Amino acid sequence: MAGELPRAVELLMPEHRLDVVAFGCTSGSMIIGPERITGIIEKVRPGVKVCNPVSASLAAFATLGVRRIGLITPYSTEVNKRVERFLVREGLDIAARASFHQDSDISIACIREEDILRTEIDIGRRDVEAVFLSCTALRCSGIIDAVEATIGKPVVTSNQALAWDALRKAGETQTVPGAGRLWMH
Repeated sequence: MAGELPRAVELLMPEHRLDVVAFGCTSGSMIIGPERITGIIEKVRPGVKVCNPVSASLAAFATLGVRRIGLITPYSTEVNKRVERFLVREGLDIAARASFHQDSDISIACIREEDILRTEIDIGRRDVEAVFLSCTALRCSGIIDAVEATIGKPVVTSNQALAWDALRKAGETQTVPGAGRLWMH
């Protein structure tokens, strides 16, 4: 991904000034590194603000005042290990975890919403301050409020955090009904 990123950024409305460019891959952000992604994008589009799901999620946890998380991923065992190491290095305590153990974005996108919902509730009922769903290919934006209402704790998803961070960096502060507690900040 890192090698193709400059060309992808060049294709983003090249005739227009952009306020923010969002890189949309959580595990890729962890593996490539948020700073490297920012550097690549800024080299192609100087002056643009950059966000990625990892930095956005870390900002979300800080905003919500949580460090002890329940982690849900769709990834393979190898990717899960890298994700966990990254999050722990960033100061998070992973108190509970679950994975769907998928190897491709196509299979990840096919995970049923009711399976994600059930897993979120199970992890959220454990000794955690929040639940984190790591992966922009997981389809879970429509169930955030239902899970939060059931477990009484915040839910952070890669896409939710990425959208929240991108809009905040663009100067927008509106709330989004149904998108979870994060959007109240």
